Amino acid sequence: MTFIGKSGEAEPADMLHRADLRPGETVVIFYGSDVDERDRLALTAIETTRAMGGRVVVVTDNDAERDFILSLGFGDTVIGALSLTEIKRRIPNFNWPNRLPDLPDAQTETVAFKEVIRSFNEDCFKPIGASIGRLLRSAGNPRGMPDIVIERAQRDSLCVSTTLV
Repeated sequence: MTFIGKSGEAEPADMLHRADLRPGETVVIFYGSDVDERDRLALTAIETTRAMGGRVVVVTDNDAERDFILSLGFGDTVIGALSLTEIKRRIPNFNWPNRLPDLPDAQTETVAFKEVIRSFNEDCFKPIGASIGRLLRSAGNPRGMPDIVIERAQRDSLCVSTTLV
């Protein structure tokens, strides 16, 4: 569940149309200015989601990026933004991996395999899932599950995105 050298790029509008985004549905977008100066693709994805009537939670690398997103005036479209730095401050064992760790062979190294999965769930997925869930939770969505996640090859967040969905 990690990207390895996949080339190419698709416009957010194409992906949101293919995912059949409907008004009111929620979208998680990963933002990171280390991709380019202002992460054009993420900003385009937010704007496109707004135009299609969706609602967005943005996950940024740091507090400055989070504050930048919140300062842009997207109104009700952006339900909230959270930074990985902020999660790390609240949950000291939070560990955002650069990529999914290599998985030991589940047949021959069962204990090691279970430990890698446990560590990913406890130290990465649960903290970020709970943070996103708090923003998305509603009467119709008590667990705060997103409808769509805009996956970013440059962000290598596939392991978290698939677990969220």
